[in-house]
Amino acid sequence: MAKITSFFVTLSLIFSYIFGLGSISTVGNYSLDSKKKLPSSVSLFTAQGLCCDGEYFYGSGAISALKMTCLSKFDLNMKCKKRKLNAVPKEFTEKYGSSHIGGIDCAGGYIYAPVEGKIDGRYKYNFILLFDCDTLEYTGIYYDMTSSALTDGIPWCAIDRENGFLYTSSFKNIDEILKYDLEKMEFLGTVKLQHTLDGIQGG
Repeated sequence: MAKITSFFVTLSLIFSYIFGLGSISTVGNYSLDSKKKLPSSVSLFTAQGLCCDGEYFYGSGAISALKMTCLSKFDLNMKCKKRKLNAVPKEFTEKYGSSHIGGIDCAGGYIYAPVEGKIDGRYKYNFILLFDCDTLEYTGIYYDMTSSALTDGIPWCAIDRENGFLYTSSFKNIDEILKYDLEKMEFLGTVKLQHTLDGIQGG
């Protein structure tokens, strides 16, 4: 049933993109400065997350219904330089059911990619996989983030490069985000949020 639902959600997103449906809105004292519709060939590879190291943009994409994961590299004008389909290695897809890359970030020449593993309809395994910024290839370095604090996947990560921290959370009903040491990926504590968020896709 979950695969059927995911398939129809994917179809509806493609349909909405083609026909320009949906709207962008803001909440509170924020206003929309500008908006730009990316070509479908670009957005497919950036729909989960986008980050920048000052020289290039890096994007992540996933269509779980098709078990497709993507990484991409763009210049600062969003001209595609490299793409990688099926980015998550087979050792993770076959052993842990990892078929989803979330919102990525980059530091020190690596792309930090949160990868979720779903078994029997539940997210049981959470990893941060490191990919090479130049080649988009998996480096063989990963961190097992599976814990009682990440009970609903690991949909995003964000890096404080200056201070050497990585932040992440589960997806639903979040009232705090988790803080890790970037070098050793040791848990350092939580950052309490002022409000509980229904869902976090990126940070």
